[in-house]
Amino acid sequence: MVYVNGVKIGIRIGFGTGGDTGHALAGLSKLFYNPELYDILPMRHNYTKTGEYALTGFFIPSYRIVVKDEQTGEPLMDKRGFTDSKKGQEYYNKHRDRLSTDPEGYMIYCAEYCFTPDDALALEGDNQFNRVLLVDQLAEIKQFKRGPKIERGYLEYNFDGRAHIEQNIQGFKWIPSQSSKLQIIERPLKDESGKPYRNLYVCGIDGIDLGKSETSTATKDPSDFCVTVFRRAFGVQPPMFVALYKDRPNDIREAYKTALKLCEWYNCQAVLENSKISIRQFFQEKNKANKYLMRRPRATMTDSLTGNSRQFGAPATETIIHH
Repeated sequence: MVYVNGVKIGIRIGFGTGGDTGHALAGLSKLFYNPELYDILPMRHNYTKTGEYALTGFFIPSYRIVVKDEQTGEPLMDKRGFTDSKKGQEYYNKHRDRLSTDPEGYMIYCAEYCFTPDDALALEGDNQFNRVLLVDQLAEIKQFKRGPKIERGYLEYNFDGRAHIEQNIQGFKWIPSQSSKLQIIERPLKDESGKPYRNLYVCGIDGIDLGKSETSTATKDPSDFCVTVFRRAFGVQPPMFVALYKDRPNDIREAYKTALKLCEWYNCQAVLENSKISIRQFFQEKNKANKYLMRRPRATMTDSLTGNSRQFGAPATETIIHH
């Protein structure tokens, strides 16, 4: 609504087709994903990558508005103005497939003729990730069915038949399960002694302080706890992500346990977002903080030459992100 001195005098309407770029789009994205905050009429839909329902600004995917197939002449929209979603997607996927060898062109086409809001807003701001390489990788997976083998399962301590206490831990065992939220691409590489290389891997933790059972049902789209494990360059092998865990369990300590196990399994330290206190306390309770939590990077401190921080984690500042 448009207000003058607290009086409603009109309605604001904004409309676009997707495919724009730059900082202005970042602002539009903020409005789109937070409609009620900015007095925008919200729309509940499941035009999302996962098919989950979301509350956003108004959105219609391109495949819902296709009049006819230009190559075959087949009508795709009936006299009511209805387009079958499956046929509409098939129509646009033909065009997308032809662009699979041109990652940048593919990305721009998907943004202009979008299936999801993520497609429409894919070109926003100054993203730190290389979008062209990401789309190139997506084409490898979708078109040529090439990609790393992903394992799902649970990581459990191996007590070798003895009492389940820390002193009896004999390593780890991997239990495959398609229902698990933990995914790995590579198991820890080990040195001559049979132990995972120290400092070959680094863990990143985007933490939360409350589990699902402690979060009210009125909370919209609560964040998940997320852990990634990254392998640095090793010989001629390029750096790569090797593990991902993303979940919001009922008891948040279950997520903390998984994070600790990953640090121990890969013999690595974790970078925390320093505003999350509970996970830091969990590691300290287990006497694992000094070994498995990384101190704030010196390069991000005011005095990068002589600075020596004793703090765990790092603030989500622009300096940290660029580092």
